[in-house]
Amino acid sequence: MSRLTAGVAAVLLAALSGHAFAAGLAEHEAMCFDLGFKKRTPAYGECVLELDRRASNEKGKAVQQVRQQEQQRGDGTPEHQTCNRFGFVVGTPPYADCRLKIDIAKQDQERKQADYEAEQRRYEAEQRRYDERVAAYEREKEKRASLALMRFGFALMGGTSPNASENFANAGRESLGMAPVPPTRPQFQNFSITDPSGRRTNCTALGNNINCF
Repeated sequence: MSRLTAGVAAVLLAALSGHAFAAGLAEHEAMCFDLGFKKRTPAYGECVLELDRRASNEKGKAVQQVRQQEQQRGDGTPEHQTCNRFGFVVGTPPYADCRLKIDIAKQDQERKQADYEAEQRRYEAEQRRYDERVAAYEREKEKRASLALMRFGFALMGGTSPNASENFANAGRESLGMAPVPPTRPQFQNFSITDPSGRRTNCTALGNNINCF
């Protein structure tokens, strides 16, 4: 740095310390003039250039901060928050792999939930049929023994579940006058995430709820 530039910088540091330099070139010129620099002199030119350099540095820092905030914020979903908590950076392959694992786990859980809901509807239909049969059994108790085998055959042929074993089991229960067995509700979908350090963490997904432990 020349002696002239050093002198200009010293004046600026003393007079403008702590100020943000976001002004345009015209404001830089006006500020240098207010500080006592004469226009069209080397010192005046150095002053304007120094202010412009400082303004560019401050702008670069602001842009970098905005980018960092965007990376930390991501899309704001629970999936992003989970991957960000493990230290994965938005836009990198490890981050994309983390999001993919979560998406696959959620899709598997949603598929199981849909299967459960379909089984639940079949179960409710069977339950209604059972309730109707109970009322009929109360009116025809003396005929139950002779009609048991026939009811079993009809129940087996009229099974609504895609699983043959379930139809067989329900038919057997129906022939004995027992209620159908409800389907089993799906549990959490298990998956794992390996962070950049190589540490593996087990996670579960249920709907939009993602838990890692």
